Amino acid sequence: MGDATIESRIRELEDREAIRDLARRYAHCVWQKDVEGAIDLFTEDGEMDTGEREIIRGKKTLLATYRDMVGDA
Repeated sequence: MGDATIESRIRELEDREAIRDLARRYAHCVWQKDVEGAIDLFTEDGEMDTGEREIIRGKKTLLATYRDMVGDA
């Protein structure tokens, strides 16, 4: 195994941990009804597919939809 293999494996582990942390932070925001905090985790062009309505696109639309769904705590 060369350094590139070790580096790529470390990078993969870091990426996986970052994804886990993002999911944990999102779940915490939802649990706390922290609408702003949850939306801040999305990029400006972020999307959400709930499976129950059309895909929600963009931070502004996500924020409005969240506030409509859970209120502005």
